[in-house]
Amino acid sequence: MDSKKLELATIITGSVAILMAIYFGFIAASALSSSKLINYVFAIAFLVFIAYNYIKSTEYEKIKKQLTDEISELNNRIESLTIDINKKTAEIEKLNNELSVKDKKITEIESENKKLQQKVESLEEKIIELSQKIDNPTV
Repeated sequence: MDSKKLELATIITGSVAILMAIYFGFIAASALSSSKLINYVFAIAFLVFIAYNYIKSTEYEKIKKQLTDEISELNNRIESLTIDINKKTAEIEKLNNELSVKDKKITEIESENKKLQQKVESLEEKIIELSQKIDNPTV
């Protein structure tokens, strides 16, 4: 039975039981069988309530289990993503270290290049000076 239908049946049964109890308890109180009838009505209403309560608690347990499973799955996913993040962070740190080393090498090479450029310029000046001496020995 559908939960909404069972809930409606429980409400109707409970309302009918209360109305019948009021009727037979106050209005038709003179009848001898009215107390028996009230007891039967309350018993039926109570059985409907117990059935409704059992079905609802079973539904709630299913929902609780589903949510617990989803939480567990999400926690597992968080763990795997955390592991991935840690791996990527380690890779980034390694690449940053390599980049730093390569930047230092580039700086060293540029410095060496400047020194060599100055030596080349110095040698070119000497070559020009020597070539002038060869061309003009009197100087």
